[in-house]
Amino acid sequence: MRLRGSVGCCLAVLLAASLPGRGSAGVGLGDTDYSDIEAEVKAVQERVGISGLEEAGVPFDGNIVASFVRSCSGDSECAISKAKAYLKFRAEKPHVYANLTLENEHMDWMANGGSRLLDGVSCGGHRVALIVNHKMRWTGGRLETLQMQAYNHEQLFRYQDAQRRGVVIVQDLWAFSMSQIWRVVRTGGLSLTNHYPQRIVKVIIVGEPSIFGKAWNIIRMILPQPLRSSVELLGRDYGRIPEVASGAADCKGEVWDALKRHADSRR
Repeated sequence: MRLRGSVGCCLAVLLAASLPGRGSAGVGLGDTDYSDIEAEVKAVQERVGISGLEEAGVPFDGNIVASFVRSCSGDSECAISKAKAYLKFRAEKPHVYANLTLENEHMDWMANGGSRLLDGVSCGGHRVALIVNHKMRWTGGRLETLQMQAYNHEQLFRYQDAQRRGVVIVQDLWAFSMSQIWRVVRTGGLSLTNHYPQRIVKVIIVGEPSIFGKAWNIIRMILPQPLRSSVELLGRDYGRIPEVASGAADCKGEVWDALKRHADSRR
């Protein structure tokens, strides 16, 4: 399944993932089933005043609400607080959220097939996103690059299978220089992680520039603690990707096979 770009650096380039788009199997916009928490979602919608927001043009649908509920482990007060902060952020950034669809040719052009949410689940029961940054066209202006990250956050946050299971992000920075990484960081995309509590369970960075390790020691300090501790750097050890991402040395299946093929292509 094809994704549409990147999300946040090294979390702007590090978190990149998005909702499945036009996949090889003809998959549409992904799983939108939140029936397991439907009562909690309706309660939050009523408290936040969803109908008035929709009339104002804010696409605050049930899937967004469901993901806030999941991120708060069902705590409605927590979900309401996060939802209001998200809506306030959107209201303050109308230029970022204008025309935030793939009909915006610039966004589709930037993606260029560099991100995929792999079919199947890992042995740990998670979805796995493979991000190959050098395949994406990070040549747009600062606003367009930030919009691409916002688009991806919006779409992944609506995708209930990923939010229910959690997502492992594999970031391949091969042939992606520190200057390119810094260019993405400067867009301010890291701030988006404060408003979209994605269920990222692990971030694996591989093929990073040699200087990345030193930069990472600084970058990691501005990340939320849970995310900071979930990041693993593999350097040029591509052979470890399937095991680390799948959660087991003897794991087999669609995810393992796809990651193994990618690892072999780098040798």
